[in-house]
Amino acid sequence: MAMHMGGMAAMREELRWQPIHARVRALARGDRRVVADTTAAVLVWEPGHYVPSYAIPGVDVAVALVAAEQPSDEHTAPGTEFVAGGDETRRGSVYRLSDPDLASYFVFTHDDFEWLEEDDEVIGHPRDPYHRVDVRRSSRHVRIVAGRDVLVDTTRARMLFETGFPFARLYVPREDVAVPLTATDARSVCPYKGEASYWTAEVGGRLLTDVAWTYDAPLDGAAAIAGLVCFYHERFETTIDPAPNT
Repeated sequence: MAMHMGGMAAMREELRWQPIHARVRALARGDRRVVADTTAAVLVWEPGHYVPSYAIPGVDVAVALVAAEQPSDEHTAPGTEFVAGGDETRRGSVYRLSDPDLASYFVFTHDDFEWLEEDDEVIGHPRDPYHRVDVRRSSRHVRIVAGRDVLVDTTRARMLFETGFPFARLYVPREDVAVPLTATDARSVCPYKGEASYWTAEVGGRLLTDVAWTYDAPLDGAAAIAGLVCFYHERFETTIDPAPNT
């Protein structure tokens, strides 16, 4: 029987890994001291984890590792947790896997460190080489409506298709947004698109906070959405003509 590729998530209940060929560096947050520097990193997907982590050969770890007194519960593969730098100069947590293929590697908790691939900053989490982001210009007629109020009416959308997402995100020119927008302080980061800033929309006398966002300076793979506005269109009555095949 053929397998729907959307069901691949069901196959993620095993430990997986793949070498990467870029130089990878882990830096301590704050003083940016080098904690690890390697050209032999691998990406590791622990069972049930959707995104990968960096695993660094022990010989390329530049600080002492001390067994953690209170291990976390975030890891799903057998192994031993350590503190990078020890409790006195704690730099973050790392995890040595028990799997014989990876026993010489340490999985680093991504958010505990700053990361560079070659000389580029890595935000959010390491990029999955099997994850795609594709942006396409579209002349389909897009309308987003809340009650009697039109939020968006355009034939100039950029449709962003992303692996694992059930529908395209609709990025539209600011001038095709029919309601007032006010910038908020909210921010989010995506390792494939960059940093997003958010908008509050005034709709029918109501303020809908952080209901839309913009990537002002997206990463290279998403450059086509720079400066465009994207709503959580699934929260509203949205029509696309011709309609998507659902």
